[in-house]
Amino acid sequence: FVKKADGQRRSAAQVLAMPNVSLSDVERAVHLHHVRGRRDADGEAADTVPARDEEVPAHGEVPLLVEPIARETVEVATKYADYIEVQERKVALAARHESLALPWDISYQQLVGLSNEEVEKLTAAQPRTLRDAAAISGITPSCLHILLAHVRGATPRRAGRSRTHAVHGQRIRDG
Repeated sequence: FVKKADGQRRSAAQVLAMPNVSLSDVERAVHLHHVRGRRDADGEAADTVPARDEEVPAHGEVPLLVEPIARETVEVATKYADYIEVQERKVALAARHESLALPWDISYQQLVGLSNEEVEKLTAAQPRTLRDAAAISGITPSCLHILLAHVRGATPRRAGRSRTHAVHGQRIRDG
């Protein structure tokens, strides 16, 4: 219902997902759009997100689009929908590869993107498979994705650190 600078329309959910936009802001914009029926030069609906200093009806005069009991849930779900979708894809990817064996000599502290807590827990537990790693409390889908990428040979190592790995039963140091 809102046009971006490039002329593309944004849905109410896309506007709500923007930083510093609340559900009340979207409700006011929808109300103004319907009350004023604003149009731009092309006859299209004009931007309807009111400027902060624009005179708008008081909150009590704007009809609620979402029942009070569900307002927080709607805002959180909308603002984090993209992040949640990415995490769900990572979980599904890890689940498809849960039986993948982790190298016995993996050096978790050299993997970029793991938190210190994840490094400590993985080092202490020494999981044998991705499934074992997933069973460790505090291990995130992102961590599992990093482990999967590492095993597949796609994870960068932290700069300035060397890595030891096994080739034909011998330890070889690189980096």
